[in-house]
Amino acid sequence: MLKGLILKISDLQRLIKKYNDGTASPDERRFVETWYEDLHVDTGKAEGELPSDLENSIFSAVEAEIGDSEQTRNPSLRMARTLFRIAAAVTVVISISIYLLFFRLAPVSNHTVPKVVSVTQNDVEAGGDRATLTLGSGARIILNELQQDSLNYGASVIRKNEEGSIRFESTGRLLPAAELLAWNTLSTPTGGQYKIVLPDGTKVWLNAESHLRFPTVFAGNERHVELVGEAYFEVSQDKSKPFRVIADKAKIEVLGTHFNVMAYKDEKSMVATLLEGSIKISSKHGEKILSPGQQALVNQTLSVKEVDTDLAVAWKNGFTLFENEDLRTIMRRIERWYDVKVIFQDHLTERRFTGGIDRKAKLSSLLKILELSDIQFELNDRILTVKK
Repeated sequence: MLKGLILKISDLQRLIKKYNDGTASPDERRFVETWYEDLHVDTGKAEGELPSDLENSIFSAVEAEIGDSEQTRNPSLRMARTLFRIAAAVTVVISISIYLLFFRLAPVSNHTVPKVVSVTQNDVEAGGDRATLTLGSGARIILNELQQDSLNYGASVIRKNEEGSIRFESTGRLLPAAELLAWNTLSTPTGGQYKIVLPDGTKVWLNAESHLRFPTVFAGNERHVELVGEAYFEVSQDKSKPFRVIADKAKIEVLGTHFNVMAYKDEKSMVATLLEGSIKISSKHGEKILSPGQQALVNQTLSVKEVDTDLAVAWKNGFTLFENEDLRTIMRRIERWYDVKVIFQDHLTERRFTGGIDRKAKLSSLLKILELSDIQFELNDRILTVKK
């Protein structure tokens, strides 16, 4: 069973897909089946099955409240989400095994279903597509309340394409110098996210509690934007105009690539993760060039490591995913997405958690995963108390 602990999420997805579609090798099939049987032996259940109440709690924590995502019109995305949920369910079960082995919880046969009554009675919906666009003129547009499909703004047309998405399009009209210098800001609140297509065609997905500052027109010989919070970029290639992201402790320079930047003020590090292409990270600690699959961390130093990029962009793909993360880090993510205030009532050790759930799931569904390690939660007036 412990072999499963070294698998990355992407490896789990591929392995489960191969097992389900019949293309897995004998060794791969044996691994899946052996791991499953070993997990049941570890629980001490004589019949080789998890108690139904615990099993239901585990998988409802992963699958609850995700019916809406099945209605997506994109078949490949629907399949990807289905496979991801299977992998996420496996990681939740793996995490329970870790606790059984290393945190010495009570035997599963005596385990009661986690009590989340105080949370479910006052449950909190997940965040959604909400943002405010502040134009260079000072005008503020609440995008999720905007009724028009398009707005004229200087030499641009702002189009609201789909739910949670706007696009800046140039009309080709000449602008006076003052308008060329105008900057706009797209801001997402706590519990909000939004997608924007910039004037050059670059696509940016903005996570909760984030601000993206950008010009109406990319004039001159470079394109640059400023970020506070988290965003995923798909940069439109233009070798004559490098694209730069200014984010807290560092500057990121690209020509055309896909990458994620996490630069929240309350996090210890600014983190840049590269999926495609190449980016250069510059800070007062020096410079690093990243290759796909690498992640740069900027704090008191500048370091680079190999990572599973699926983890960095799970939020953008519609999932809440944590792998070997400490509780305080997870709680900060919960605060941003569910618009709650977290208070720690008791001193909690730095336990680490692995699990996943659809990003649209209610708060109680996510907390069920965490409560399996004997942590309790209480929610009152959007204040979430964490206690033993």
